[in-house]
Amino acid sequence: MNNQIPKGLKSILSDFKHYLEIRIELIRLNAIEKGAKLVADLLSNAIVLFFLIIAFLASAVTLAFYLSSLLHSYVKGFGFAALFFVLLVCVVLWKKDALEKIVAGVAIRRYFEKHCENGNQEDCLDEEESGGNEVEFKKPWL
Repeated sequence: MNNQIPKGLKSILSDFKHYLEIRIELIRLNAIEKGAKLVADLLSNAIVLFFLIIAFLASAVTLAFYLSSLLHSYVKGFGFAALFFVLLVCVVLWKKDALEKIVAGVAIRRYFEKHCENGNQEDCLDEEESGGNEVEFKKPWL
């Protein structure tokens, strides 16, 4: 027979404190990891947005100069380019709700694709998990 002496109360308390220290360290490291990923994502999105704005401005100036060369007047070319962008803003404001749904869908899809590819598969819904008798969940972001 294997005669094992149960651990004393002090050793159990010591093991519990060690376990809590490890859990706190794990939570802290997970928070640091998520914070770093968030900062990296925000920074990369800001850089992409910056270059997108620069490209938009360059294309707007290019359009204005092209129209100026066609109309043989800088005033008319830049005026028609400005009118085009004002009309574009009006269309965007008119279709604002539809545009918001599209942008939100893309943002949610991107978030869940990143979330599911990082190994957190228990939070992701798969079609195989829904089974035959259960209601099949639809992903509105797809």
